[in-house]
Amino acid sequence: PKVSYSLQGIYISRIWYLDLISINNPTNYK
Repeated sequence: PKVSYSLQGIYISRIWYLDLISINNPTNYK
């Protein structure tokens, strides 16, 4: 469970990071 939780946390943080970039730089996100 600890490994799966870590992977899930990384996956969520990655999506949040990409979403933040898209919000800050919508033109570069294309």
